[in-house]
Amino acid sequence: MKTEIKFSSFRNFIIVWIGQFVSAMGSSMTSFALSIWVWEFTDQVTTLTLVGFYTLLPSIVITPISGVIVDRWNRKLLMIVGDSVAVGVTIAIALLYLTNHLQVWHLYITGAIAGVFNQLQSLAYSASVGLMIPPKHYSRASSMEFLSDYGAKIMAPAFAGYLYHVIGLVGISLIDILTFTFAIISVLLIHIPQPPSREVHSQYPENIWQELGFGWRYIKAHKSLLALLMMGMLFWFFTM
Repeated sequence: MKTEIKFSSFRNFIIVWIGQFVSAMGSSMTSFALSIWVWEFTDQVTTLTLVGFYTLLPSIVITPISGVIVDRWNRKLLMIVGDSVAVGVTIAIALLYLTNHLQVWHLYITGAIAGVFNQLQSLAYSASVGLMIPPKHYSRASSMEFLSDYGAKIMAPAFAGYLYHVIGLVGISLIDILTFTFAIISVLLIHIPQPPSREVHSQYPENIWQELGFGWRYIKAHKSLLALLMMGMLFWFFTM
């Protein structure tokens, strides 16, 4: 017998959405500002590319098991931990820069750490949206997610490019820290529903590899999901 899910209000979703949008703006601004710094520091496109490579590679590696982790752990906690680690990474970079010790290889390491926890944080957030609001609001929530994602990607570089020569990398890092703090507070203030534990244990075996196998078999059994996965992979490969 399935456990009834108690949805949060749409107002709670808006609070979290605002926090995540503000946080995404801060992260994107810092990322763009670091790209400017790397270019000025090395004047090499290869180095600039490697920063992105080391940031994305760990998140790609952890992707297959990130869903299992999000299903097993408290999603609210994962969102807070993800933002907290991002704050720590930003503070570390700012301190290294202030003491004239910042090197490109520092960005490889911090980018890899931030990439892993960002993957868990973003997945925990996206998986929670469907439990936070009733199905009748899914279209509105999806539109708002699209707005926040691409809005941050469009506006943040413009702001970062202007502010980099006004307040510098440290100033942009402080803005990023404030946005992460705002995001953490917004998550702390509201209730993030968990999937009913009875359903989780009845659908998924205890072994993590069995859970991964179950997920892959489920996708293979639903051809439309497999086609969507393949088309999405091709789209993002050529887009990126």
